[in-house]
Amino acid sequence: MPKTSSESTPSNPSNPSNPTKSSSSYGCIFSALTPAAYQSMIDRGWRRSGTYCYLPDNSTSCCPAHTIRLNVADFRISKSQKKVWTRFFKLLKPRTATPEPPSKSANAVHPELPELLSRISRALCSTLLSSSISPLILSIVSETELKQLSTTRPNPKDGSLLSTALCCALVGRSSHSITLQKLHAVIKATLPPPSDLSGDSTLIVESVDFAQSGHINFRLSEAPQTAPQTPPRAEQCKLGASEPASVRNKRTNMPH
Repeated sequence: MPKTSSESTPSNPSNPSNPTKSSSSYGCIFSALTPAAYQSMIDRGWRRSGTYCYLPDNSTSCCPAHTIRLNVADFRISKSQKKVWTRFFKLLKPRTATPEPPSKSANAVHPELPELLSRISRALCSTLLSSSISPLILSIVSETELKQLSTTRPNPKDGSLLSTALCCALVGRSSHSITLQKLHAVIKATLPPPSDLSGDSTLIVESVDFAQSGHINFRLSEAPQTAPQTPPRAEQCKLGASEPASVRNKRTNMPH
C-alpha cells in the first residue's frame, strides 16, 4: 500500500519523541466500497476524502491525528458546547470600529435654540417671498410648502452649526429651471444680517455660509455671561460724601 508524507511543523520541536517534522499516512483509491468494509475501516482509524481512503501513521508523524466519528442522529449539544459555538461565531464576525460618542455640544439643547431656528426659517421664507424671483418660486411650490422647506435644523455632528437644504429642494423641484447660484445670490442680498437674526437671544449667529452642496449653514456662538459689577466700597463712600448737605443731614438725623 503506498505511503504518502507531507512536510509540517511539529507542535513541540524540542520533544525527542517526535523524530520527524512531517506527517505520513497510508492510502489508496477505491472505485467501490461496501458499507460493511467501509465501517470496518472507519473503526480501525481510516479516513476518507472522496474516493481516497487513508490511514494516518501516528508512530512517525510529528502531530498524531485521531479519528472521531459522531452519530448525528443521536447527538445532543450540551450547554458548554453551545457556549463554545456562540463564541466561535462571534470571532468569525468582522470587527467594526466603535463609534465615537457624540460631543457634548451636539447633545446639548440650548433653551433658546427652538426660537432661533424658527426666526431663521421665517427670515428665509420672507426673504424669498419678497424677492424678485418670488413668482418663479411660487410657480414651483406653494407658500405653505416653502415654509416647510425653509425649516432649519441643528447639524447632528456639530452642535454649533445650523443647516437648511432649502435651495437644494427648490432646484430639485424646479427641474433645474432655477440654479443654486441664483438662489444664493438673492438670499445673500436680502437676508437680514446675523445680528438681526440673533435678536435678543444669548445665541449669536456669527456667520452665514453658502456651501457648494447647496446647503445654507449658520454658525452659532453663545454670548458670554457677564456678572453685574458692584462698585468698590471706597467708591460707595465717595458717592455718599458727594450727596447734598441737606440730604446727608436728614439721613444722619433720622431716629434709629
